[in-house]
Amino acid sequence: MALSPDGSRLAILGRTPTATANQILIRPLDATAAEPVPGSEGARDPVWSPRGDSLAFIVGNELRVASLLPGGRTSTLSTSAGGDFGMSWSEAGEIAFIGPTGISVLSVADGTEEQFDFGSKRVRWPHWVPGERRLTFTDFTNWGSGSGVIGLLDVRSGERIDSLTVGFNSRVTSSGHLLWADKEGTLWAAPMDTDAGRLDGAPAAMLSDILVAPGREVRLTVAQSGDLAYVRADARTDLRLVVANEIGRAHV
Repeated sequence: MALSPDGSRLAILGRTPTATANQILIRPLDATAAEPVPGSEGARDPVWSPRGDSLAFIVGNELRVASLLPGGRTSTLSTSAGGDFGMSWSEAGEIAFIGPTGISVLSVADGTEEQFDFGSKRVRWPHWVPGERRLTFTDFTNWGSGSGVIGLLDVRSGERIDSLTVGFNSRVTSSGHLLWADKEGTLWAAPMDTDAGRLDGAPAAMLSDILVAPGREVRLTVAQSGDLAYVRADARTDLRLVVANEIGRAHV
């Protein structure tokens, strides 16, 4: 799922009564009805454009972008997507996603694609850091140990820092804090010095009731507005979506 930049709409995977496969549905948070995105049948990993007028998603090995403007179309921008392992769309119009050998960065404007080879490492969940020169990612190479390792990639120089902390599904907020999850479904935060490539303070637990799906995907999304939506996992048979902001929490 993905919360729009202004925190007003949620893109989720679901199925309408007439659909034969899951597709992306967009639901305003102040409404109960959701509308399907054309061309999104079988889609995974929805991510919003910075202005909230388009959605990118993966279908098979294709990276598609759907315009949400009246009369908008859905286009295929790449056929080298490596799986449903997370995407991120920068203010500069670049989409970071998992490609065949690591992380790929695609220009939406001209379709050029740059690949960053991670060799034998298994990486997931690239996410742009404010300033849009760097990406956080999760290395799952030693997944047998029970968790991933969060790293940092400089897409301009190609330099990497392979170990910031243990966890997965990381991102850096506009306040300069690194957020990440652990396998128990706890969300952690710590101030980060992105230029130095290190944490700049002690981690603090922020939430402790987030659903962790198979494959260690955390059912959580953060909007540019600062709103945060997540699926609660108090009981697997009673899943609830919660939107949280500086005012408080609300069930949706």
